[in-house]
Formats: sequence, C-alpha cells, structure tokens
Amino acid sequence: METVRIKRKIPSTVNIEVTEAQAAGCIAYQNQYVIISGSGKVLEFAQAPLEGVPVIKGAAIKEAELSEEIVLEDETVLTLISDVETARAAAGLASVTELDLTNPVSPTITYDGRIIIKLGMPTDLEYKLQTAVAVLTSEDMKTAQRGTLDVSLAADRGRSYFKPEYGTASQVGTSSEAGVQSEEASAQTAAGSDLSSTPENISSAPDASDSGADLTNTGNDGTEPSSGG
Repeated sequence: METVRIKRKIPSTVNIEVTEAQAAGCIAYQNQYVIISGSGKVLEFAQAPLEGVPVIKGAAIKEAELSEEIVLEDETVLTLISDVETARAAAGLASVTELDLTNPVSPTITYDGRIIIKLGMPTDLEYKLQTAVAVLTSEDMKTAQRGTLDVSLAADRGRSYFKPEYGTASQVGTSSEAGVQSEEASAQTAAGSDLSSTPENISSAPDASDSGADLTNTGNDGTEPSSGG
C-alpha cells in the first residue's frame, strides 16, 4: 500500500481509502535491486530489474528497508525521482526503460531501450514529457528509430531536436499545447546518411551538424547559434 486515509462520518461511519503502491523504479544495491514506488517507498527486493519498470541510475542508496521510505546519499535525488515519475504519469509516457540521474541537473530518460530523452534542467517536466510523447507517437516516427530526443528547450523556446543514431540532427517545432508542427525538410542529409531514418515532419536544424554539436547551446543574446561561426 502507498497510502491509507481514514475518514470518520458522524455518528458511526468510518471510510478507509487505500492507494495501492505502484513500482516506479529499480535501483541496484548490494548485488540486488531495490524496487521503489514513485514516492520512494521500498516495495520489494529482487535479483533482477522488474519487467516494465525503469532502472534508475545515479541514486546511491544509504539505507533500504522493506515498506519504509528509501534513504539515499543525496536526498534531493529522491525528490527528483518523485517529480519525474509524477510528470511521466501525467504526460502519459510509457515504455520507459531507464532514468539516469547521474547528473541531477540534466537527467535523461530512455524510451523503449532505443531513444534517449534529454530533459535539461529538471523544470517544466510535464510539458517536456508531453512534447516527447507528441514526437514519439507521431506517424513519421518509426518503431525501429534509435537516437536522442532533446526536449530541454521545449518549454522555454518551443523547440526540440531529434538526432538519429545514424544521420543528421533535426529540429522539431512544438506548439504551446506541446504538439508537433509539421515542417518541410529544409536541408539535405549529409552524404552517406539514410534519408529514410528522418521523419518527414522534422526539418534539419540550421545549427546542427553530423559531428553531434550540442543542440541546446545558445548565444549570450538568446539567439540560435550558427554553425558557420
């Protein structure tokens, strides 16, 4: 159980509301895995990660006791786990296989074991994940597509970028409702790149290159950096 609420109604009625705990993450600890809920409650210990439950990296365990709240070396990481899980559930993002908190100020989520979602600063998480869902569920996103989806600027600038594992980084326009605006391709794919690996509703970003340039950097004046120097 996650929580139990008891309400008393005069004269003699007592209502008990029970919220079942759901597994939200698996954390490696002493040659086993600790399974926790979104609030950090220890649900069980397992020899391997549970199927369908993301593995959480970057969360060093200080103490873990069954049915108690897990104690981490860095307490702020537990808050971040809860925030990400709340945003993930609200955005409807399923098939999460990994949550990497190695760098707490720039966490990443791995979707379906094949697409890394870069969140940037852990703010506006629900909006960023809504944007990710819109991109990942678009008709043009192939089920076999692999790469990195950067939604770190989705809330601030309405832009996201997708870089296939093999190919050219591309920009995705996002609306205020975290939808995806279709854009025509505006640049050619680099020589040797697979044209079929880039969704049709994604246009090549003017500031991205095949060398894997950091797509989240901006100039001091807040404008998009240019690749031409």
